[in-house]
Amino acid sequence: MNKRFVDANCFQNDILGSIISSSVSDFEKPVVADLGGGGGKTAAFTLRNLKNWSYLDFDLPEVVIVAAYYLMMSFPEKKVLLYGEEEYPVNHEKYDLIFMPAYEMSKAPHKSIDLFINRVSLGEMTKQTALRYIDDICRAVRHFFFHMNHDGKLSRYHYSDGNRGPLAFEYPIPKEQFKLLFRYPDLGHILRQGTIDFDEDVFMHLYERISS
Repeated sequence: MNKRFVDANCFQNDILGSIISSSVSDFEKPVVADLGGGGGKTAAFTLRNLKNWSYLDFDLPEVVIVAAYYLMMSFPEKKVLLYGEEEYPVNHEKYDLIFMPAYEMSKAPHKSIDLFINRVSLGEMTKQTALRYIDDICRAVRHFFFHMNHDGKLSRYHYSDGNRGPLAFEYPIPKEQFKLLFRYPDLGHILRQGTIDFDEDVFMHLYERISS
C-alpha cells in the first residue's frame, strides 16, 4: 500500500472506499463528486479502487487546500484543476482532480455527476443550508448518491439561534427520481470507541436515479 494512504483510520476507510467505489466500478471514467471531502482520505481509498476517474471536491476553501495537497501527493500523475485556474463549470472529463469551494457546487451541470458522496457533513449544517445542497446534489446526479449521516433524533444538531440540522430520513430526496438501494449502519462509528456502541446512529445510504 502507498504509505500516503496509511493512518489510524485506514481500515475503516479501506472498507468504506470499497463500498462507495463498487457502484461505479464498471464505468469507463466515472465522474465522482464529494461535498465536504475533508482531508481527502475517503476519496483516496475510493479512487484507488477505480482504473480511471474524474474527482471533484466541493468544500470550505481552507479545507479544499488540505485535500488538494493530500490527493495531489497521492496521485501525482493526475491532471489537476484548482479554483481560479479556469471558470467552473468545466468539462469534468478534461481533469482527474478538481478542487472547488462549496459555493461553486450550484453551477454543476444537470446530470453531470455519476456518483455524489457526502460523509456526515449534511447533518452538521443548518436545515436551510443542507436542503439547498441536497437540491443541488439531486439535480447534478446522473446515477448514484451515497451519503452517511445521523438518523436518530438524539443526534440532531441544535444551534444557538434556534436552527436545527436535518436528520437523514428528513432529506427531501425525490422518491419519483431516486430509489434507495440500501441503508446500513456504519460499523466504523459503532466500533470507534473500541466497544460496540448501540446508540450510534450513522447510516450509509445509496440512492440510484430512476431512469426516465
